[in-house]
Amino acid sequence: MSNTTKCDLSVAATGKGFITGSLFLDWIEREFDTRTKDKTKGEWRLLFLDGHSSHQTLQLIDFCRERKIIVMAFPPHTTHALQSMLYTL
Repeated sequence: MSNTTKCDLSVAATGKGFITGSLFLDWIEREFDTRTKDKTKGEWRLLFLDGHSSHQTLQLIDFCRERKIIVMAFPPHTTHALQSMLYTL
């Protein structure tokens, strides 16, 4: 019996170490959309995020609207308190 676990991981970095709008859009295209679109069979998907400005670009809004992704942002400075909601929904 093997103790290995498949690890499907995606990693990216920027020069300053902070996420950017284009890096986040790349993630949502390559990771979130690709991994969830077939599971929803054309229905809307819901993605919870923190309120970082990189998650609020016009390109992201257009992309999500076209692909039936609803983006809900946690209010500023509340992610730590609301994170437990992810386990109760």
